[in-house]
Amino acid sequence: MTTEGKLLIMCALPRVGSSVFVGDMWRSSEVGEPREYFNPGRFERTANEWGLSVRDLAGYCDQLQKRTRSSNGVVGVKLMVRHLRWLAEQGMLPAEQGRLRALVESFGQVQPVIVRVSRHDKLRQAISLMKARQTGKWGSHGTARGEATFDEEALTRAVIDLVKMESLWDRELEASGMEPDLSFVYEEHLASPEERYRALVSLLRMVGSPDPEGAAAKQRGNERSLERQADETTEAWVNRFIGWARPPGR
Repeated sequence: MTTEGKLLIMCALPRVGSSVFVGDMWRSSEVGEPREYFNPGRFERTANEWGLSVRDLAGYCDQLQKRTRSSNGVVGVKLMVRHLRWLAEQGMLPAEQGRLRALVESFGQVQPVIVRVSRHDKLRQAISLMKARQTGKWGSHGTARGEATFDEEALTRAVIDLVKMESLWDRELEASGMEPDLSFVYEEHLASPEERYRALVSLLRMVGSPDPEGAAAKQRGNERSLERQADETTEAWVNRFIGWARPPGR
């Protein structure tokens, strides 16, 4: 098993700007290719392509390091809390607490760097999540397979889902005895190209880049590779959900 280098894990939630930031990270050439390698569909498809058993977690992690590691020895992974749950359901991680620690150990003797990505405005985050679920369009480059319509019950469920997911990340980190080395909040660090540049510089410093500003600058000129998906309906749906546009008492 490969045992050198660093493992960067981005502990993400849906609709926090992580996909755009991952593109910036990849273009820096110093944090591997931080994709959702433990998404169930991707995991099984990739394991088959690599000639592995679809339950060979150690083999999969070993191949990830060999195939995706950047020249400075960093392997990047974008992880959702549901990925840990799926791995546990398949028997690849323990069912008890500490699954994140067990996943890190599956990579061998690597130094983990934990990055937490979240968003303050849960309502707008939930609207983005609900739209993606309704349309099947999860990125600005995708094609919608359905129409987004306001649904108060669905939006309420999306808000609750996001609160649960964030709380689950809190528990997973605590149970694994880990704390984030860096924490990025969408509204403060990822909402604009300049903010993302500064966030990337701090991340590259964390992994020991000899020239973090220069490496981060490689993403310049690609800032609109994925566009924000919020549109004029978002604010209207916010007002409709909270009753801002309705007269008092109605």
